[in-house]
Amino acid sequence: EMALCDKMCTAASTQDGKEEWEFRRDEVKLVKDLLETNIACGLLTPPAYVAQVKAGLSKHEASFKALQQAGRLSEAKRVQGWMAIMQKEIAGSAHLAAQAPQPSAAEAMALGGAGGGGGGGGG
Repeated sequence: EMALCDKMCTAASTQDGKEEWEFRRDEVKLVKDLLETNIACGLLTPPAYVAQVKAGLSKHEASFKALQQAGRLSEAKRVQGWMAIMQKEIAGSAHLAAQAPQPSAAEAMALGGAGGGGGGGGG
């Protein structure tokens, strides 16, 4: 998601568009960093993390269906990518007790907490 934001920021034709994508990138990074810090400090346990991933997945499934029905297919595809990351994280949850989530999984969780309904910052 952060790489997409960087790409869209570079491609933005207006200063407002560029700032919107920069804001979205910073928002995702902040939430991702907070999640990783909470895990590292023991504030978020592996079972609680998995529960958050599952809740986020349910939210994104609903968003995905709504976006598809609205014909917003590029946004639906982005959400589908987030869902795939989250499904992999849930499938590998037996290993969570031994290791923190990979940045891509943490980023997917950040999307759910950072207004990640799929609009590139504008919703």
